[in-house]
Amino acid sequence: MEILSKIKKIKGLWLTVLGLAIAVTLIVIGSVDYTLGRPDNKEKDKPDIIDTAEYVKRLEGEVAALLERVNGVGTASVLITLESDSENVFAYDSKNGSREYLTTGSGSSESAVLLRRMTPRLRGIAVVCSGGENPVVQQKLISLLCALFDLSSTKVFVSG
Repeated sequence: MEILSKIKKIKGLWLTVLGLAIAVTLIVIGSVDYTLGRPDNKEKDKPDIIDTAEYVKRLEGEVAALLERVNGVGTASVLITLESDSENVFAYDSKNGSREYLTTGSGSSESAVLLRRMTPRLRGIAVVCSGGENPVVQQKLISLLCALFDLSSTKVFVSG
């Protein structure tokens, strides 16, 4: 009998210790920050409209760097003109001939549902580069820029 009562006491002690261990584990797991090492979600911090001047300047630099890698081209300067500014396209519902924009949130946090953020459309590109006076190099660069930006060749100018 004494052995049975000792076993029951030990068994109760083990269950108590096990319960405490589980409780501590759950508390620790619940307090861990699982976002460490992940990039912050900056989607909310993005501006509604693309900064056009910054966009054009960055694009001109990237195009100049690309053109300078073409055989026969030295240092290149690029000027890009725009047809239009950036545009946001929002979701809407047509009811009885009227257009009603779809929104999310409520109250002061209500905002329209953004479907697409369109970059500015290009009007034309001018390139001045060493080697640009060579007709073969001109044709290479015009073909590259027309393919890259879906422009007609009349909207691209290359000179040396």
